[in-house]
Amino acid sequence: MSITLHDIAREVGVSIATVSRVLSKSDYPVNAATRQKVLDVAVQLGYSPNLMARNLRTEQSYTIRVITDDCWAVMDLKLLIWTGCIGRRSVN
Repeated sequence: MSITLHDIAREVGVSIATVSRVLSKSDYPVNAATRQKVLDVAVQLGYSPNLMARNLRTEQSYTIRVITDDCWAVMDLKLLIWTGCIGRRSVN
């Protein structure tokens, strides 16, 4: 079972909104000690964000779609690999 914001909030003793603000690096003011505790508990519990849920919420998937009539052609495969590399660099 994956760790949720609710799990972290319960462990730290803060609201889910506070955990969300800390993990999303929001500009909303959160006490430095609370922020650090949320981050520590997130690491301790092994939290990793659900990217599908985040993409639904933000309506951004950072996906590059390539349409081709012959996806097995060597040039097309090179293009797919190349666009994948560029895509990863632009997101990081």
